[in-house]
Amino acid sequence: MEKNPSLTLNLDKNPFVSKVKGRVFTSTFAITSDRIGDKLDLSDQELLPAQVRSLAAAIGNNKSLRTVELRRCNIDDEGARHLATMLEKNTSLEWLNLDDNKITDDGLKHLAIPLEKNTSLEGLYLRFNK
Repeated sequence: MEKNPSLTLNLDKNPFVSKVKGRVFTSTFAITSDRIGDKLDLSDQELLPAQVRSLAAAIGNNKSLRTVELRRCNIDDEGARHLATMLEKNTSLEWLNLDDNKITDDGLKHLAIPLEKNTSLEGLYLRFNK
C-alpha cells in the first residue's frame, strides 16, 4: 500500500469498530508506518486505556498525520498522559481534537508540558471535558 497524502481515515460512529472493542488497535502498522494519510478520525469510539496507549504510541512515530480527531472517545487522565507522551515525540501533528472526553485538570497539566517544546501543534481542542 502506498501512502496517499490526501487520504482521511474516518471511523466516526463506525459500528464495526465498536463491536471489536479491545481489538481495535492490536495492529497499528498503518498508523506507525505513515500509510494512512494526513487525518485520522476515531470520534465516537469508546476507547479503553490500553487502546489509547497503543494509539498514542503509533501516532508518536507517525510523520504524515496532521489532524487527529478523538472526540467523545471516553479518554480520561490516564489516556491524556499517553497522549502527552505522544506530543513529546511527534513532530508533524498540527491539530488534536479531544473535545467531550473525561479529561480533568490533572490530565490537562500533563498535556500542557509537551506544548513547551512541540512546535508543530497549532490546535489542541479540549472543550466539554470534566
